[in-house]
Amino acid sequence: MSVEPVVPAGQAARTDPNTVQSVLRAAALLDCFADGPDEKGLSELARATGLSVSTAHRLLRTLAQAGLLWHDGSTERYLPGPGLLRLSRALLDRDDLASVRELLAAVALQVRLSVRVVVRRGDEVETVLVVDVDGTSPDAGPGERSPVHSTAAGKALLAYASESVRETVEALGTLRALTPETVTDPDALADELERVRTRAYAVADREERPDLRAVAVPVRSADGDVVAALEAVGTPERFDVADIARRGRLLAAAAGALGLPASLLEPTP
Repeated sequence: MSVEPVVPAGQAARTDPNTVQSVLRAAALLDCFADGPDEKGLSELARATGLSVSTAHRLLRTLAQAGLLWHDGSTERYLPGPGLLRLSRALLDRDDLASVRELLAAVALQVRLSVRVVVRRGDEVETVLVVDVDGTSPDAGPGERSPVHSTAAGKALLAYASESVRETVEALGTLRALTPETVTDPDALADELERVRTRAYAVADREERPDLRAVAVPVRSADGDVVAALEAVGTPERFDVADIARRGRLLAAAAGALGLPASLLEPTP
């Protein structure tokens, strides 16, 4: 790791009385993630920065509370948080697809699932970008399309398509079943879209395919228009129902930092 130990306590003050040592220490902890978004543990971060474990622990918890880091309670490890993603967005060229991939890679590590950017094409949705966290992505690459009502991304897009979700659903016509779990009743779908608007994320549990569970959130343009959806997808074995809400919140935080190039939203030839 490239991080140098922080300046010993007192030395920075003698060098520059205007510096705040705790801020320097926190910056050193954040810099540990400069080489990549891999999750890191408390002891590893303390060693890398030369901090005591107790000091590192207090600073890491503070950074997590501020949203600059994400603390995974199940593993007691840390990842870059949505606050860092928002700061990155201000520095990166919003028309740079490589930068979008970099941000999505950090999101994929946070949710530990494959992450897709999905756009609506009429009564279908199209996957335009996929980032896989560990090589176990369900076989859905760019260009793949599915009926809009059968996917989490599609529901996230439908929920904000107009002021009236019932008019949106009526315009779809017959809702085809892809699996026994696909919602095909118009009233049931409209009710679900209302819930999406309330909780700000959508779910598709084995509705597109029997081996897929997904959660998605809307992605807005600088003008506030919903232009795409950010979706996390995995098998039921990898994606427990109890973890849907947490992953939905992580996606929602990341979507606010995601700037998509116009070329990614344009229909494919």
